[in-house]
Amino acid sequence: MKDMRYLAGLLVVLVVSVGVVAGAPAAEPKKDPAPAEKTLGKKPEKKPAAEVKLPPVARLPGFVLQPRHKVTGPLVYYYRPMRITLADKAPEDLKAQPKYRSKEPLYGSIEIGELPGKPIAVVLDEPEGEKPRIYVDRNNDRDLTNDGPGDWSGESKTVLSLNGLVLDVPYRSGPIPYTLSLYRFKERLRDLVLYYRDSGREGQIELDGKTYPIAVLDDNADGRFDDLANGAMIIDLNQDGKLEGDTDSAEYYPLDEPLNLHGKVWEVASVSADGLAITFRPSGAQVAMKPYLTPGNPALPFAVTGLDGKPLDLKTEAAGAKVVLLDFWASWCGPCRKEFPRMRALYARYKGHGLRVIGINLDTDRDVAVQVAQDALLGYRHTFDGLAWKSAVAQLYRVGGIPQTYLLDKDMKIVAKGLYADRLQKRIEELLGPGDKAAAEAAQEHAEKIAAEKKAAAEKKPAPEQEKPGGKKQGANTSSPKKASEKK
Repeated sequence: MKDMRYLAGLLVVLVVSVGVVAGAPAAEPKKDPAPAEKTLGKKPEKKPAAEVKLPPVARLPGFVLQPRHKVTGPLVYYYRPMRITLADKAPEDLKAQPKYRSKEPLYGSIEIGELPGKPIAVVLDEPEGEKPRIYVDRNNDRDLTNDGPGDWSGESKTVLSLNGLVLDVPYRSGPIPYTLSLYRFKERLRDLVLYYRDSGREGQIELDGKTYPIAVLDDNADGRFDDLANGAMIIDLNQDGKLEGDTDSAEYYPLDEPLNLHGKVWEVASVSADGLAITFRPSGAQVAMKPYLTPGNPALPFAVTGLDGKPLDLKTEAAGAKVVLLDFWASWCGPCRKEFPRMRALYARYKGHGLRVIGINLDTDRDVAVQVAQDALLGYRHTFDGLAWKSAVAQLYRVGGIPQTYLLDKDMKIVAKGLYADRLQKRIEELLGPGDKAAAEAAQEHAEKIAAEKKAAAEKKPAPEQEKPGGKKQGANTSSPKKASEKK
């Protein structure tokens, strides 16, 4: 997809019993950093504590970290694509290569792991009119003849893919399996192969006799888990046996950010380069514990300014409503605008049956947002503070991508999130019944009429005037050709 007590000033070392999490893309730390001091208050006294490293497991069934992949609950739904730049010159240290069918194979490499000068070689063999192949030095022995036939594992109309590629990544502790997924566009970005991390580390931390499952991610796919600025962790805070890996989850944390665990604030002191050990320490940072934003949990109240410049309070707007729909959108978001007709129809159909819709706008320009909302005939209220992703409501609900929706019931509890199109309509119908279908049809007819009138007006609009040499204008509103010639 927990009560934590500590002795003040004691460096707490939590050792993760770790396996390699195989599954779904990587930064470049130059050295092994010591635990970075990020406390905002008095630095805690550090006392030595032994780290115990457990042997890695090559692959753990079920913990395949891929976009949209689920374990016992969702683990992660995102990845960061990294680039392999291709060239026609072969690395000098390759010991052996297969017999290529193309005259000019393309070479690249993946910088990964703890040891410098040990990149993973990648070669593309793409003969015209024949099956394309990709050779990857999986065991990092500089011999490309013992790493399989070079087949891509998947293909669509636009993309070739190689999923679940297991590499022997070099660390000081020895080679450790690490899984990547690679893909290549057929028509664009032809000088690149893209890849992302399909691996992580998973294990447990133990405090006061309580055990918390945890997963650690190397988001920039360079195999360096000690690069805290480019990693994340998912920790089972409520101990329900599920790791909730959505980036807006209460259990998801960047490695370089402190976390409040039931009133106690902690931070990651260090992660070993190979990811097999992680240490935590008390933090002086002032951060609140993240509330859960999953169905069944309370919605978070807000009181902000509306797009109309008037106060907009969630509780006030929701008074008397049976269902409240929060819709996060922006003028520059294509998928959001694609949903506008659906939102307009839902509002017309259910506004007399207990539905309130509140748009949460993430634009920076009020005039643009007002115009877009008016053009789309979105007759409900919208929030606006001009802060885009730092919008107060977007921050409150930890929104990292749009469109995003939340459905709330009359008691202001979350009943659903992330629903669009038919799924959104179906869920609202389940909550409120059939509604007024005639009103929805009338709203659609009105929108079509307005669109037709605008189109007709645009077609009748005079052609724009054009500048003549010498600064004088000509065009639809200039003098006749005869008079114009007389002025020359």
